[in-house]
Amino acid sequence: LWPRGVSKERLAVEEWAKEVAPTSQLRTAFGHREENFDVFRAGYVEELEKNPAALEWRQRVLDRLKMQNVTLVYGAKSETINHAVVLRDWLLAGMEQ
Repeated sequence: LWPRGVSKERLAVEEWAKEVAPTSQLRTAFGHREENFDVFRAGYVEELEKNPAALEWRQRVLDRLKMQNVTLVYGAKSETINHAVVLRDWLLAGMEQ
């Protein structure tokens, strides 16, 4: 999903990695409710770990991070309860491997 209130022209996006987005089923079950976030986190990480395209994407991002910053965008209202938080943590865990 595209970030709320931001036009594609205004946001200079180099890559929109749809292959690493949570499935619609997982996103719907989460419903952006805080009480569902831990279950969402676990499910999303499981999806990422089983997705070869996501694993390749993570390596590209980790390589890019050696040279420049990477910004993750999200469409949720909450800054702390969203898929980008999980994705960031998953990326950081990949740095430790």
